Amino acid sequence: MDHILRQFITEHQDDDTTKLLLSRRKWPSIDIDLAVNTIEGRRRIVAKVPEWGSRSDLLYPTRLCTEQCSSAATAAYKASIAERMGWKRIADLTGGLGVDSWYLARRSEAVLHNEADGLLSESVRENFAALGTMNIKTRSMMVEPGNVSEVLDGFGPDVVFMDPARRSESGKKVFLIEDCQPDVLGLKDEIFAICRWIFLKLSPMADITMAVERLGNVTEVHTVATGGECKELLILMDRESRGEPYRLFVHDSGNTIEFDPEEERRASAVLPRKAIGAPEDGAGLPGGTGGLVGMTLFEPGKALGKAGVPNSLCDRFNLVKLGRFTNLYLAGEDGNAGYHGPGTAESIMPFGKTFQIDEVHTLDKRSIKSVGDKLGWADVTARNIPLTSEELGKKMGLSPKKAKKTEGHEVVPHVFGIKVDWKDSASENLLLVTRPRT
Repeated sequence: MDHILRQFITEHQDDDTTKLLLSRRKWPSIDIDLAVNTIEGRRRIVAKVPEWGSRSDLLYPTRLCTEQCSSAATAAYKASIAERMGWKRIADLTGGLGVDSWYLARRSEAVLHNEADGLLSESVRENFAALGTMNIKTRSMMVEPGNVSEVLDGFGPDVVFMDPARRSESGKKVFLIEDCQPDVLGLKDEIFAICRWIFLKLSPMADITMAVERLGNVTEVHTVATGGECKELLILMDRESRGEPYRLFVHDSGNTIEFDPEEERRASAVLPRKAIGAPEDGAGLPGGTGGLVGMTLFEPGKALGKAGVPNSLCDRFNLVKLGRFTNLYLAGEDGNAGYHGPGTAESIMPFGKTFQIDEVHTLDKRSIKSVGDKLGWADVTARNIPLTSEELGKKMGLSPKKAKKTEGHEVVPHVFGIKVDWKDSASENLLLVTRPRT
């Protein structure tokens, strides 16, 4: 970036970018599009990659490059996988803005960053130089079947990393693996002839079972969440895999836990009892709706939900599932619901939200109105009842203006309208009044 452009960007960092674009004639020697994209890109990147956001010498030539790049947290997680696997030389064939490449380079000896867009590739090369990164080689080629060796240009990788674009040339979203660019299925054999490992970033909307079946050679699957949202689905493929079961990892805001997909196939949901008294099977499940008061309600986070292990949570972490198709769980005051599984409930709590159940009501017009009048304002979740969360909130007459105050702070309860499947009685719809646990 030349000095004049850098100075212009710095001087106009807080300006209205729309007005800058409309006034481009005032600065004929300035690439206004590049300047505006960089100004807007810095505003986005400061939250995603703070180490970059604080710098004034990095270019962001397109809007998409900062919108679609990895965050520091997800890139660092990928780099931790690379370090665990012992990869020394990594080829990133869909480099984009280079956040993943930059973090991977910190945990390896050499990285090849390839980006088909020439302007973006040149900007990335300049950015890496400004950052003082010396172990990243840049290339700019379209990756297609038959040209992987040409793209690598003598770079011998231990692993090839790809984040296939999920839009067609017309800009329409695509979902099948072979419709993404580059086509991983079409490149798989060619890449495996060069190196043992393929590491993929797929859409968090992709179906895990389908991806594993279509890709083959899958040894690890990672669901990755930050900020309460599932951001990435990572797939690790091994040329030497012989059809062994893959390992399933859930990573959420710095916490990681591993599951066995086969365990889920064997697991069964542990449902609550409505009858009062000790259960015949000795599991110690809560009895009656009153037995739910004081218990901890656990709502799995997005990465855990994406992993698709709802019944394993019961068998492994001593949780009770409120409904067969209601992925909300119970744990007792000591962190357990009394079910004798091999693990403790506390170990899974960082992978979701926890609430204390204060009240339990039958879900009907009377309880909806009385609870709404009492609370004034609350977060609302509806699960497997004939109302959406928004509709339930409206029927309760909730409004932020009615929020109760205590010691100068808003009290924000969380109301769950759910269908509960009792182990020993007919299912019923309940209204649970809870408050978040801290």
